[in-house]
Amino acid sequence: MKVSSILSTCVLLLSQAAAEKCGNLNCARNDIPCVEGEADFSVFPTDINGQAFPFLRNTIQSGSHCVCPEGKTGLRCARSYETCEGNDHVCFHGGKCIPGLNATVEDSKLFCDCSNAFHNGLPYRGKFCEVELEECAADSDIYCANNGNCKDDFESKLRPCDCPYKMRGAHCEFDDGHVPECKLECDNGGVCARGVKSYENAMYDDFWAQHDGNFQYCACQRGFYGTRCEAQATDCGDGQCFHGGKCIQTLNGRNKTIFACDCAEATKDGLKYAGQFCQSPSTQTCEQGEDNGNGQLFCTNNGKCKSNPHEGCDCEGDYHGASCEHPGSAAIDDVPKCALQCKNGGSCRIGQKDTSLFSQFGADMEKYNQTNIDFQHCVCPDGYFGVQCEHQLDVCPGGEHVCLHGSKCVAINESDPDTLEHKCDCEDSFDSINQFAGKYCQFESTDMCTKNGKPGLSNAKNAFCVNGGKCKSTVDDDQQRHPGCDCPDKYTGDHCEFIVGREPAASQTLSSVGGEEKADMDLLAALAVILAALIVAIAAMLYMAKKKTKADKATDDTVEKAEEDQDVVVEELPSPEKKGYEAPDTSGQLRTVEII
Repeated sequence: MKVSSILSTCVLLLSQAAAEKCGNLNCARNDIPCVEGEADFSVFPTDINGQAFPFLRNTIQSGSHCVCPEGKTGLRCARSYETCEGNDHVCFHGGKCIPGLNATVEDSKLFCDCSNAFHNGLPYRGKFCEVELEECAADSDIYCANNGNCKDDFESKLRPCDCPYKMRGAHCEFDDGHVPECKLECDNGGVCARGVKSYENAMYDDFWAQHDGNFQYCACQRGFYGTRCEAQATDCGDGQCFHGGKCIQTLNGRNKTIFACDCAEATKDGLKYAGQFCQSPSTQTCEQGEDNGNGQLFCTNNGKCKSNPHEGCDCEGDYHGASCEHPGSAAIDDVPKCALQCKNGGSCRIGQKDTSLFSQFGADMEKYNQTNIDFQHCVCPDGYFGVQCEHQLDVCPGGEHVCLHGSKCVAINESDPDTLEHKCDCEDSFDSINQFAGKYCQFESTDMCTKNGKPGLSNAKNAFCVNGGKCKSTVDDDQQRHPGCDCPDKYTGDHCEFIVGREPAASQTLSSVGGEEKADMDLLAALAVILAALIVAIAAMLYMAKKKTKADKATDDTVEKAEEDQDVVVEELPSPEKKGYEAPDTSGQLRTVEII
């Protein structure tokens, strides 16, 4: 016969013998012996009246009781317990002793962590996890004990039970006068409670401390969480979004609806937050270049920014993730994978992109405010932006204006700081397929005005329409003029680049669009120079003609006067005593004339 068969036979015989000896008393396990007489439970604590707890009051059945091993008690040894180190405190039904508690409170104030104390599917609470609770509803985790009654609106109450006389506690689990003292100050209407708080909806063990060190916590109003109810949260699927994070319902790559937290606007006390629940505060913000379109990048959990911040953070210890937002307790397989294809050296991240740089520009930039594809986006190196880093970017000094698609930022009124502003020169904003126009060079061409239908490469590179505009005619590459566009009702401008009612001032159009306006201005300037030269030449000719007329008239007057003077002059011979001057005679020869 096999050894296993022999052992089985022996166990069966012993069980039968025990059953015969104990009568109707069945011990919890076959290896627990049964003896005659009453069980002694005096080593265990009692209730306020000095009586044994209800599950320890039966000490004998059929004249016998079970002899329980360490860690088990009760008439049948079906109740578990553990004795706390350093004192005589006991925790029943899977309740746990709290390490270090005896160093902070006196023995009479000791209590257990009853968050996992259950027997036959029912929870137990109280100082020793000795009080059986009754559920308020089948689908609720709220219970009342000691004949306490659930309030009508128990789900929204911090104290959900109406307790009988001399019973206290959230679940009526404490006798009056024996409620553990609780001094923790709670925020947002929370109520102080003794024990260890359970964050059933938190993914990670280190989400928040579950007590304040003295094993007190706050029972919070709906919508608030944390040891002191300091964090506001929004329910999101099976979890919450904290610190102002927004719950987003979206589809994943398998077209399955998922709930996730958008942490782009999750802030508190000047800190930004990351993580699946927006629970991890920033510990370092990353320095970024002038042409950054990502919003503020940062690291959590003491991670350090990489030299190229868009590549993420170098994490301490077991933390991982782009911002070190995932602790080591989160298995890498449980962290969502990011599979979005990024362009121009961008890095893929889970979540929504911070588009605050562009949202400030309103309707003009609506098409560039896409925040995610399947709840993924790309973080871009300087000089690029877009959900996949597909667009070029030039951020003007101060960040009050941006120029897209290779266009350049141009300063207006640069000499006067009070009126300094920036606009875009769209002259170089084009690619092999499209050309761009608009206040930010944001609108791509929808109709090319060249005869071959392709972007012009020389004088005609400004011959195109945007926003659904249609070319009035077509031109060759060697033609300077843009033929103009017939625009939809909503748009106006040479290229249909402006929304009706939001056209820039005339002084701004040069840098707003570039191209034809600049060419027109150059032509007007040249014409102005030629016209000015003609005016100056004509004025000079008129001046010279007038001057010559005056000179001729002066000569005629001199001759006429000289002829009149000859009629009154007396001619005399020269005399040594008199001075004279030589005057022409009628023959044209000089002669001396004495002045009378």
